[in-house]
Amino acid sequence: MGIRSAVTALFLILLMNCGQTEKQADLILKGGTIYTVDSAFTIAEAIAVRDHRILDVGSNTEILKKYRAKTIRDLKGGFVYPGWIDAHCHFFGYGMNLNGADLTGTSSVDEIIELLEEYRRGH
Repeated sequence: MGIRSAVTALFLILLMNCGQTEKQADLILKGGTIYTVDSAFTIAEAIAVRDHRILDVGSNTEILKKYRAKTIRDLKGGFVYPGWIDAHCHFFGYGMNLNGADLTGTSSVDEIIELLEEYRRGH
């Protein structure tokens, strides 16, 4: 093979790979049920994450083709809830709140009196 053929072959190889570069992620989670909580409440099966931020969500095929990561975890059908935080209650305080009239959302003294009277009649 002459130098001209080698350069042409190298050029063709580089040209074919130009559009196929993968983006770098820190973590890819695949094989799960991922609730995106977007306006359409889309459910995906894979997610790519970098610097603690979601890069992309989609099918396993889409994400694995588009991104590479050192850590890839198979969720085996598990769930991901982006933005999920420590939601909890203090049961004693919660229970005590159930022993009184709920005045949440009231907008007048008359409405408060009406709710208190209704609560007293029922308890």
